Parts: sequence; C-alpha cells; structure tokens
Amino acid sequence: MVDFERIKSVRKLNGLSLRDAAKLFGKSHEWLNKLEQGKLEVDSQLLCELSNKYKLPIDYFSMNRIKVELRDIKFFKLKQY
Repeated sequence: MVDFERIKSVRKLNGLSLRDAAKLFGKSHEWLNKLEQGKLEVDSQLLCELSNKYKLPIDYFSMNRIKVELRDIKFFKLKQY
C-alpha cells in the first residue's frame, strides 16, 4: 500500500511545483495531482521511478515501510527541466 501523502511531501520538500515535478516524470500536472490524491493505481514500476527520481528508498513511499525518519535522509536539489 502506498503512502500518497509522502509523494506530495517529497515534492514539496524538494521545492518543486506540480508542473515541475510532472515534467520530471514526463507526465502532466493533472496526472501528478491525481497520483498525490491517491486516485491512480501505483505499480512497482512507478514506485521504482519515484524512488529513482527522488533518490529515496522504495520503502519510503510504502505504508508498510520500515520507519524512515526525514532527518536520516539527505535531500538533493533535483534538476528542473
């Protein structure tokens, strides 16, 4: 099960707007908005993509995750396209 709030919070922590983050994934901002609201199904491929783009472990986006504290994660400034 995916923690959709975490998807949104990671985007915001990286200082990305919906439009900028959507470009990072090659999608529309409407698609990303639906994803963050939990209105889209998330498969393993999308989880891998989220993990790779945001440079976070896949478990970070899972509700069944091992507890990961934000203080334990080093955030990187992502390129805006």
